[in-house]
Amino acid sequence: MWFKTRLNISATDIKNIDGVIYVAISEGGNCRVSKLENGELEDVIIVEGSPCVLLWNRKNRFLVSAGNVLYFVSNNEFRSVFRAGHRNWFWHGVEACNKVFIQEYGESPTGIYVSEDLENFKLLVSK
Repeated sequence: MWFKTRLNISATDIKNIDGVIYVAISEGGNCRVSKLENGELEDVIIVEGSPCVLLWNRKNRFLVSAGNVLYFVSNNEFRSVFRAGHRNWFWHGVEACNKVFIQEYGESPTGIYVSEDLENFKLLVSK
C-alpha cells in the first residue's frame, strides 16, 4: 500500500502537480494548501478565505482561490493577483490558446476572466 498512515482531513480539492500531491483544505475560515509527501502534510500556503480551491496548474505553478481572492503560487511562494466580488469566489480554471480562464461564482454580477501572464486578469464575459 502506498500510504502507511491514514490522514483525517476534509479536503476541498486535490491535484497531482508535477508528481507532487497538493491538498486544499478549508478550515475555520482559512484556506490551507499542503503538499502530501511520505504520508505527511507540509503546508505551502495558509491564507484567510473559504472555500479553498486549486484552480489551474502547470508544473510547480498554480492558482488557488481562497474566498474571493485569487493567489498565484510558485516555488512555495504566493501572492494575491485578483479579487472577485465581495461574496463571490473562483471555482473553475482552464488553459486554452496560451491563456488561463477563471470562472467566478456567487452573487450577480459574476464573470469569466482571462490572463496571459497570471498577474493581470481581464473580464471576458459577465452575467
